[in-house]
Amino acid sequence: MPKVKSIPIERGLRIFRTTYTDANGDSHAASKWYVEFRFGMKPRRVPAFTDKTQSIDLARNIRRLVNVRESGRRLNDEHQEFIETMPATLRQRLVEIQLLEPLAAMVAHQLGAHVDAWEKYLLSRGNTPDYARLRAYRVREVFAGCEFAEWSDLDAPGTDSTILAFLATLQQREKKPITTQTLAYYISALKGFGKWMVRDKRAKYSPLESLQTPQHVDVDRKHERRALTLAEMIELLKWTAASVERFEMPAAERARLYRFAFESGLRPGQLRSLTVGSFDLDASPATVSASAAYVKRKKRHTQPITPTMAEELRKVFASKMPAAPAFDLPRKDQMAEMFYADLAEARQKWIEAAPKGKQRAERQKSDFLAQRDRHNLVADFYSLRHTTGTHLSDAGLPQKTIQTWLHHTQAKTTERYLHEHRETAQSVLAIMPNLAATGTTGKALGASLGAFAGRNPSNLDGSGQLRTNAGKGQKAGKSVENAKKAGKSGRKRH
Repeated sequence: MPKVKSIPIERGLRIFRTTYTDANGDSHAASKWYVEFRFGMKPRRVPAFTDKTQSIDLARNIRRLVNVRESGRRLNDEHQEFIETMPATLRQRLVEIQLLEPLAAMVAHQLGAHVDAWEKYLLSRGNTPDYARLRAYRVREVFAGCEFAEWSDLDAPGTDSTILAFLATLQQREKKPITTQTLAYYISALKGFGKWMVRDKRAKYSPLESLQTPQHVDVDRKHERRALTLAEMIELLKWTAASVERFEMPAAERARLYRFAFESGLRPGQLRSLTVGSFDLDASPATVSASAAYVKRKKRHTQPITPTMAEELRKVFASKMPAAPAFDLPRKDQMAEMFYADLAEARQKWIEAAPKGKQRAERQKSDFLAQRDRHNLVADFYSLRHTTGTHLSDAGLPQKTIQTWLHHTQAKTTERYLHEHRETAQSVLAIMPNLAATGTTGKALGASLGAFAGRNPSNLDGSGQLRTNAGKGQKAGKSVENAKKAGKSGRKRH
């Protein structure tokens, strides 16, 4: 029989460890202490630590849990913190002997179970399935890469360093490395998960709250977007309307999509979510509404649309049911390919439209309709939204108005879309150009966009800029006169 070294703590509570004799007759003490206590009229034993002081503290904490359980009281924050930080094997043992109820020991669940519940919570809050799935995926990827299995693993020393080291490997991998901006999204997801754990009373505090978001995120963006010029919009819409079907989407419908994306400033995900029922074409003015799930502010967003677009959509929607998609878009992974193909074709057609020789050579060297310009700025589908913000700014609208139109939650986000402001205009619809193409010549488009920009389209060069010697001896248009008068009215510049 092995001998027992016992240390009584209080009545019915002690710690002990056994000693044994080896083959040579030498006596040795076991390395681990055990806690013995009474619960449910029975003596219970659970493993403790190799350190005596830690084992005594554990015994006293267990006695407190016994007192709470037998008195029928609720666990307080101190008890819950003890449960969160105890070894997983001990926690499971206390559940088995019914000292801890499964709900009270919920934090002992595998992290994966908590993340699953968090993903369902995100969906219940009106987020899109894609958003909830991506947020949960990023958290799961970090936990798997860092070999975190339980919540208590996150409370170990060096957790932040372990997480950041793993994220650094994602930045350095050869296949699809993440950018600093994406790394910030990972950290945002982790911190969001931790806050939910506390808010849902699954944990007392979040060890993930101390994670630091990297500075200078914009420096390492995958690519910076550029806004298209108005002349580029003319050519893109003109040649897209005259093109062929792509990804089962007719040319005219693609041109309408690009024009609507520019006029409304809606994000691609919002465009995809729109149904015929999202439009109120009988209102004055006609409106379109994006559901809260697809708006970053998580509030339903309604804004007016131009009369010409409303009239055109009225004809298109005449044979569609309210639940039908407003735009028959291709798969998400094909959207970029579709836009790039239309952009490339429009550029090629624009180049070929110039006489051979110097003028065509100049067009070939220009950035006009280029997917990536000389400054490494990219024109993609999302650039249509960027174009909206930029040209509303050029038209003189206040930043707050543009922020509302683009439904940004923060002003600093809007700033990335804006150029220098000019005189304030009356409203967005009043200055929105009419991009309704009436054929493939683009003359009607040019006249409308020229008025929008306060320029005579005949004076635009190949890159959409005003020729330096243009306008001599010509009278300025009414839009220019109005802008000058507004500038003298003493209104503030934004």
